[in-house]
Amino acid sequence: MGVFKNKLILKIAGCISFFIALVIAPYFAALNILNYKAFQPPVIKNNIVLELWHIETFEGGSINRGGWLQSRAVDFKKKNNNINILVVNVAPEQMILNLQSGRMPDAISFGVGVGEHLINALSPLSNNYNVFENFKKAGQLNEVQYAVPFLTGAYCVIGVQDYMTRAGLGEAQDLVSKINSGGFVNRGKSIQSVSVGLNGFINPQGSINTKIQGVDFNFTSYQAYENFVYGNSTFLLGTTRDYVRCKQREESGKMNGLVYEWQTEYTDLVQYLAAFNGTSGENLEAFGLFLEYILSDKAQQSILDMDLFGVNKANVVDLSQSRTINAFTSVNNIEANKRK
Repeated sequence: MGVFKNKLILKIAGCISFFIALVIAPYFAALNILNYKAFQPPVIKNNIVLELWHIETFEGGSINRGGWLQSRAVDFKKKNNNINILVVNVAPEQMILNLQSGRMPDAISFGVGVGEHLINALSPLSNNYNVFENFKKAGQLNEVQYAVPFLTGAYCVIGVQDYMTRAGLGEAQDLVSKINSGGFVNRGKSIQSVSVGLNGFINPQGSINTKIQGVDFNFTSYQAYENFVYGNSTFLLGTTRDYVRCKQREESGKMNGLVYEWQTEYTDLVQYLAAFNGTSGENLEAFGLFLEYILSDKAQQSILDMDLFGVNKANVVDLSQSRTINAFTSVNNIEANKRK
């Protein structure tokens, strides 16, 4: 009986070995071939406080991005109890003065226009983060990742259908082709064709394939919006914030008959996260964890709630193929591009 039992055990062991060799082993071999490596978050042993400066260089959506980051920091802490992210809103001018005096935080959130002041101050990061390739490359210098995008906006042409009709432009379609032809005289008042804000770090004109005529380079984004809603132009080439504001005016009955056309060829409305080169050890690892969280499905989905767009999944407005500019482009080059 003992011999039979031993033979049975040997037979079962042989079958198991055959199964492993035939089925399971190739599976693990395939994983090795694919260099599969699951993300292993570092273990942060000490209490960490990371100071994160938030710099705004363009208008956002319906919610302040600094407030959104603060909310994300609170949510992040729920699973990372010993990591505190202190979000501090800092004006671009104050950021420059702070850096000149040697004052640096651990990390920074920024958009185009201030990157040139950060070039020698940032720590290299991994380029394996799951973000659209166009925006990922925009955060690189000499193919080294120094800034990782985490949200973006888009430009939008907004038109008044009634004004388009009076200007003889017909139905609301292909607004860009009509953007210079919307001017007309209404009861002795000249209505200009388009309002656009070019006084700042961004270049809305880059989002369309038509050169806007009669541009006032002193107009800010908000002044352009005001000019449009006060009835002084047929079109507005605006930001994502302008889209939100105009939709809200329609919902409240303050405006009607507006048409919207998103522009996806180009955007420079991109926000990045970066770590300063003085951030090292567990502090840098903690920043990496926070960045992974910001790019998670949960956090990226919440970006849509403030009427902006994520950077790693197709949105209502698909910007995955959009042209953009490098995050570290100088202000002089940005201004030169506006006047081309």
